[in-house]
Amino acid sequence: MRTSLMAGLILVGVIAPASAQQASFDCRLARLPDEIAICSDPHLGQLDVIGATAFNIGKQRPGSRAMLMSAQALLTARIACKSDKVCILDRQVDALRLYRQWNIPVVIPDWTAAYRAELVGAAPVATGSLPTRVGQCATTAVATIGDRFGNELAPVAGRDGDPGTGVSFANGGGQVSYQWEAAIARSRVGDPVRMCLIEIPRDCPPGDDRGKIYTTTNLRTGEAWSLPDSQHRCGGA
Repeated sequence: MRTSLMAGLILVGVIAPASAQQASFDCRLARLPDEIAICSDPHLGQLDVIGATAFNIGKQRPGSRAMLMSAQALLTARIACKSDKVCILDRQVDALRLYRQWNIPVVIPDWTAAYRAELVGAAPVATGSLPTRVGQCATTAVATIGDRFGNELAPVAGRDGDPGTGVSFANGGGQVSYQWEAAIARSRVGDPVRMCLIEIPRDCPPGDDRGKIYTTTNLRTGEAWSLPDSQHRCGGA
């Protein structure tokens, strides 16, 4: 076990040539549009190998359930990208940042920003609005930070009766947690963020669209969190 874990650490920390392995999965069996895009692009393939190695290390650690749930949400968002390489790249980088938050020694390749710019070309980044479909992202800024009741957020986690965490954004969006969220507590009003819609609730009563889940990445700190836009899902209290 120790030997395999050390090998994994080396793979995560030292980036092997992209030609060494197309992806973390058998590309001959690729069927989904995102899988096909990853197998056709050495850069995306390389990120996929790094991410899968980090995931396999993380799942062996005690208390990894929260990490695994966040990783699954990002995978769902990546699948929703279909063949959009910019979208896939963003979700892969979000996943690597997630693993770093869990102290997995991930090195995000320094070429990712330049390659993203190459893929995007001169197209402007979406700003000032909320994503409306799963897999869509928008850039905005933190407007307020507090607990879920709108009061000042404590600098450290509380004990009994924790009032949770709330954050709102300049584009009118917001997220709520019943727990104290360290990544939000370390954010500041005005920080640039990228919000990606990863889940829309189904079978909601007319006019009740609460419960959409976003993954938000603070572009200053590099930290990310996945939370709903309301304390209750649609149809709830």
